[in-house]
Amino acid sequence: MTKVYTHMTMSVDGYIADPEDGTGELFGWYSAGDVTVPSADAHLSFHVDANSAEMLRQVLAGAGALVCGRRLFDLTNGWNDSHPIGAPVVVVTHNVPENAAKWVRTTFVDGVAEGIARRGDRR
Repeated sequence: MTKVYTHMTMSVDGYIADPEDGTGELFGWYSAGDVTVPSADAHLSFHVDANSAEMLRQVLAGAGALVCGRRLFDLTNGWNDSHPIGAPVVVVTHNVPENAAKWVRTTFVDGVAEGIARRGDRR
């Protein structure tokens, strides 16, 4: 059976982005510590505290796929088809991009249940 874990960064008041759709302030903790955790992207490492480092190492080691929404995918430019977690990306969307074929490690699906079931398969 597949295990599904959720991970999200949000501010204490419940916001995920500022009014201008910026998310930089919310992810500052990824670079606020003195423990380095390398990611699957050779150009990116996390610098967090010891407790966060332990959690990030577990997430990075155990992820089979990342399931996200189209808005996050668009805001990040699809992580250039190489998410730092190192796993394939599954994007839940009703509007598949016209250039979807260029995203080799990304699968676009119509619903969350399908995304979890597919976990990055290129079916």
